[in-house]
Amino acid sequence: MNSMLCGFISVLLLSCTVMGVVEMTAWSEVDRYGRWSISNPTAQSVRLDEAASSETVAPGWVVSDFILYPTSTFSMTLQVLGSGDDDFVGIVFGYQDADHFYLLDWKAAAQSFNWGDKVAVNDDHAERGIKVKKINGSWTRDGLWGGADGLGVSTLAGPVGAGWAFNTAYTFTFDLSPGHIVISLNGGPLFDIADDTFVGGRIGGYGFSQDDLIFYDVTVSPDPRACVVNLEDFARFAEDWLVSMPFLPGDFDGDGTVEIDDLAHLAFYWLQPCPAGWPLK
Repeated sequence: MNSMLCGFISVLLLSCTVMGVVEMTAWSEVDRYGRWSISNPTAQSVRLDEAASSETVAPGWVVSDFILYPTSTFSMTLQVLGSGDDDFVGIVFGYQDADHFYLLDWKAAAQSFNWGDKVAVNDDHAERGIKVKKINGSWTRDGLWGGADGLGVSTLAGPVGAGWAFNTAYTFTFDLSPGHIVISLNGGPLFDIADDTFVGGRIGGYGFSQDDLIFYDVTVSPDPRACVVNLEDFARFAEDWLVSMPFLPGDFDGDGTVEIDDLAHLAFYWLQPCPAGWPLK
């Protein structure tokens, strides 16, 4: 899909519906090392716990069952329960798959540790504070720990601030648009980042060597579950294939004919949330 068409998709997001507090019972675990378990204390919360039976310390995620619009705002509250350790808690966003996403993570205290993974750049020092990292192609434990591995992990911003405290609620808000990431913490500005690697994607919670994590009170705008592009849309689109006439529902690029560029537009959103103003519904 060319850049002009992608830009046209973005301007379709003209109206917003706000999803209430998100139900999280359908969120799924991402756990490459078999270290973590998830549970739902309530329908609007998810807990991420390290499994005592696992001998391998490694990161874990829990990710949403929905995909954000390219231009979206979401908030999520997190807490570290209990009273032990000082390692990583965080929030994932722009999640495309297990090797392509953004990660906001937070370390309570600085610590150097070599995890022994094969890396191109050795960064074993985890600094205290909040960072935003990009995982683009692969990750290692050493890369996630320090912030770079010369493979797929790099640091976009940070560290900033002090460490987190136990049993304290922290609410992060993310204002996302293609190429622009703005993040605040408890209403105060935190990061303003220019990066266009990932657009839309899923969101979720994160932990690395830190037990008893809970994520809750997630809100999203616009509501990504208002509708899903599906076979009914395709059938309506197909009715006007190669028809030339003004204002056809499937003429996304506005050139007066429903043809291959319009099909690319439809395919881009296939089985994903509809853009606001989606004409095929």
